[in-house]
Amino acid sequence: MNRISAYLIALLFCLPVVSCSGNQGDEPDNPGQPETVWDKTRTVRILFISTLATGNPYNRSNYNTVANIASKSDGHILILDKTNVIYNGARVNTGAEIAVIAHRYPIFIPISKTATEYIGNSMFFKNTVPQMEQIVISEDCRMMQTSVEIGESLTANIATVSFDADSQVNAFADCMQSVQTTATLVTGTIKRSLVPLLESKMTTLVPEYRLEIMEHSDKNSEYCIYLLGTTKWKLRDFTEETIDNGSIKSFLLQAEILK
Repeated sequence: MNRISAYLIALLFCLPVVSCSGNQGDEPDNPGQPETVWDKTRTVRILFISTLATGNPYNRSNYNTVANIASKSDGHILILDKTNVIYNGARVNTGAEIAVIAHRYPIFIPISKTATEYIGNSMFFKNTVPQMEQIVISEDCRMMQTSVEIGESLTANIATVSFDADSQVNAFADCMQSVQTTATLVTGTIKRSLVPLLESKMTTLVPEYRLEIMEHSDKNSEYCIYLLGTTKWKLRDFTEETIDNGSIKSFLLQAEILK
């Protein structure tokens, strides 16, 4: 087994775990009140690289292109979507291999499992992370939570979890009731068909959290990116760029933690 692949698969099971038994718009949070000025020193930048489709889009022909984007990113967090890890047969760990080229530290976050591979995303960090936590959402689905330094004396908890089944959404909603804090921002990818369920669960169980769906150029993509946070957070910008001859895109999400 490739050394870095062995390391990352081991990390998947060795990280501390904790068991848990809205639409995007430009309207102001308080209608009638003037729009607040965007304070970029209080803004977290999260970069997704994805096709927003099923299947691992990374292969040796685009490793360097993706790694170049990752190494140049000034985002606080970078998420490579669907860096699935093949464990049955020849070991393939695309997230770890891209991380080596990009000189980044990868953490794999599982979503689900098949007979041959772990479905999941990889988070890339410029430096080692002193503290992180993987929260069990369901049997094979985890939520990664870590503290991010946004600016001087300003940190925030950023969590990421992705969904490809309704059972995961139901379990996540129950879990959010016990782990929520005003400084936690949750993001990830979700099957578009599951969005109504997530909206319903958040409205019923965690009404103080606001769900925003990041719409982009492909309105019919199988998956979409979501953002979940209290009114302490404000979405400021969401942009997309095409890379790798159009087969893969990067999506930059920027959200400000308000004073």
